Amino acid sequence: MKSYLFVAAILMGAFPALFSQDFNKYQLLVSEGRIPDQYLISSAKKYEKEIEAIHNEDVKKKEKKSKKQFALESNFGKTTCSRAAWCCSTTRFPNTSGRS
Repeated sequence: MKSYLFVAAILMGAFPALFSQDFNKYQLLVSEGRIPDQYLISSAKKYEKEIEAIHNEDVKKKEKKSKKQFALESNFGKTTCSRAAWCCSTTRFPNTSGRS
């Protein structure tokens, strides 16, 4: 019985939303202004810049590895490979691990 009341409440809330749009007064969205640079720079360029900064830091090797992994995941998303994306020959990422 409670499930019927729940479904009825959902439907009663959904129907007015379907008819609330007035397409006779509909206007398209128009963008204005300049797009910020942070959205125009490619993820690959951001990643390369972060890797350069990491190489110039004076920190332990383990911390550098952790920072490289963070830079990779923050720019391209979580990788499925345990050794990060530059170990796979099908990717375009630079080899920053020192391995061939």
